[in-house]
Parts: sequence; structure tokens; C-alpha cells
Amino acid sequence: MQHRQKNNILTDVQHGFRKQRSCESQLIVTVHDIAQNLAKKNQVDTVLLDFSKAFDKVPHQRLQHKLHYYGVRGSTLNWIQSFLSDRTQRVAIEGVQSTPAPVTSGVPQGTVLGPLLFLLYINDMPDVVKNSKVKLFADDSLLFRNISNQQDQMLLQQDLEALEKWEQEWQMEFNPSKCVVMNIMPNKNKILLPSNYDLHGQTLETTTESKYLGVTITSNLSWGRHVETAAAKGNRTVGFLRRNFKECTPKVKAATYITMVRPTLEYASTVWNPHEQQHNNLLESVQKRAARYVHNNYREKEPGTVTNMLTNLGWKSLEERRHNSRLAMMFKIKNDMVGIDKTAFLKPSDTRTRGNRIHQEQDYHPSLSHSFFPRTTSEWNKLPISTTSAPSLESFMSRLGGSRALQPSTSLP
Repeated sequence: MQHRQKNNILTDVQHGFRKQRSCESQLIVTVHDIAQNLAKKNQVDTVLLDFSKAFDKVPHQRLQHKLHYYGVRGSTLNWIQSFLSDRTQRVAIEGVQSTPAPVTSGVPQGTVLGPLLFLLYINDMPDVVKNSKVKLFADDSLLFRNISNQQDQMLLQQDLEALEKWEQEWQMEFNPSKCVVMNIMPNKNKILLPSNYDLHGQTLETTTESKYLGVTITSNLSWGRHVETAAAKGNRTVGFLRRNFKECTPKVKAATYITMVRPTLEYASTVWNPHEQQHNNLLESVQKRAARYVHNNYREKEPGTVTNMLTNLGWKSLEERRHNSRLAMMFKIKNDMVGIDKTAFLKPSDTRTRGNRIHQEQDYHPSLSHSFFPRTTSEWNKLPISTTSAPSLESFMSRLGGSRALQPSTSLP
């Protein structure tokens, strides 16, 4: 791993199983790239690719060849070869076991080394994509291109064909029945250029919405559908907690909400943070329902009742927590604490503030103005210099007031 980091071996588009990178960092840069094209009133055709049994497909001999290419040689390569070889697998049903079969491919899952070996094996995959952009999170692959004419569509198809050749050479395989195409466009009611893309001779399904790294992306890059899905899941979980933890103390109930519900409502919220009040209200309603569950108070709604419950619990609004979360992510990006190249997205506003202010364009297309960088830049520039120049994330959150917002209350009995 030190060798990999020192020599900058892994492709920059890979965010899986890497220090300072996550689903969130991948989503932030991907959605911003797509939103920039929509701001130019362009259609963006995206192909979400699904590997078939990705981790189990890696052939050992070819993996060793790639490791040698990347400079992993000598005793280290011999050790890895020994780590992979002479493994067997068998099936056991009701105490009866099958004959052991040799395992000739795949990296051992559940190991520390397995994910790194997989990343190195598919590391050259983006190199064959010449006309489009590709994003990777472990085996989750996303291919997309700005579409202005049919020639652009042909170039995207050529990249799919190049990936097919890569598959054949390295004995990996995409599953076309699980790969989907989405035409993302400024006007949700009008596809500029209908398209058909093929993989393995099979026309890929076209959809208007799909999940990518746990976030629902739609063909007009709006987040209402994701908010509705998160709120519905949160409500179901609150109902489950209410049925199964009704005899517990308020402190235990509060802990169950914080542990099992709130993460669903906040996962990757820096990416999809809603700007419409109806979506804010939908999310807040889940937390209000949870507050009634904690206090075991389901009486008819009285003015201020739920507000008092939330105050007693010390729960900040989810909107405020998302606001603090976005600013915390901006602090990490500016201070190289996350694997997003700040020079590609952030420009200092002036020298008088020692780079603490960020340059902001005056006019944004709606599809871009609500994405992470434009929206958070506006909020960042409103903060005092004493906050943005904090020496650490903990200090920044303390000055922001976010440390209280991000911590559960401990005052309940």
C-alpha cells in the first residue's frame, strides 16, 4: 500500500477502498460534472455498468502479471501468489459436504488485502475509455458523455465496445441485463436525442431513474425521488422501533433513532440536499415522528408539542445538520482532508482573506446552482474569517456551532 501511494499507481477516478475517499466524494464530483453539462443545456447519456461476480472473477495468473507490472515483485509477489493459491471451496447442506473444488480465480473476500488486489486488477480499465468520462467505486462503474449529436452517441458506443475488448482480455464480465442507460437532460419532458446502446449484442435498458452508490439519480437530476425514498424508509424504521422498543427508556429509544433512522435520512446529503420546502418538511416529519416515539406521546397534535419534544431531546433540525455537514465537507476539501482536487473546483476569491473566501460565479443554471459546490460556496463565504481559518475540523465545527448539532443529547434519563 505504501508502494501504491508513493508511486500514485491507482487511477484518480477510483474512490472505493481508498483513504480520504468515499461514496460521498465520488458522488459530489460526479453530480457536479453532470450538472455542469446540464447548465449548458446539453443532454448527458450515462451508462451504469454492473460487473458479474466481480471479486470472484479475477484470474490469479493475470492478477500476478498486473502486480508485476505495477512493481510488486520478488518476495512480496511470491507471498501474494501463495496467499491466493491452493485454496478450495465446497458446499455443505444438512451436514453433507461436496467434493472440494480448486479456486482458480477471485480475491478472498473478507480479507484486508482482497479489495486492494481487485483495485489494482481493474486499474487500467479507464485507460481504454477515450471519448467519455468514467467513474469507479470498487466494481461500481459509471460511464457518461455530453451528447450534442449522433456522433457523440457513436463515440459513447465505441467506449462500450472498448470495454468489451478489455473484458475479454482480462476475463472480467459485465452483466448487460443489469446495466442501464439514463438520458439526463435539462427538460425532463423532452429527450433531445433518443438512443440505443449495446453491450454484448444486447440493447441496454433505458430508465428515468436509478440508484448509484445508494443515491437515487433521476433523468432531470432532481432529488425529490431520493428524498421520498429516504423518508419512506425512515418512517418504516420508526414504526419498527415503536413496535419493538416501546418498553425501553427514552434514552434507549433516542439512541435507536440516532443509530438506525437518522443515518438513512442523512446519507450523502451533501450531494442531494433539497432546496424545496416540501422536501425539507417531509424529512423533518420523520424526525418529529421519532420524537413522539421517544417521549411515548401520540396525543392529538397541539401547538408547540413536538417542538418542545425536540428541544428536550437536543435534536437540531435535519436541515441545520445538513447545512453544517456541507460546510464541514467544504472545510475538508479546502484543507486536503478528502480526495477531491480543490484546484479543479475551488478558486480563491481574493488575497486579502488569505484564500478563505471562494470565488463564486454570479449566474448559475438551476441544475448547477443546487449542486454541492455553488450552493456551499455561497454559504461558506458568509462565515466569518475566524471560522473558515480554523486550524482543525474539530475547531471549525466548534466555531460553527456544529459540534452541538452533530451530537445526540445525553440529558434524558
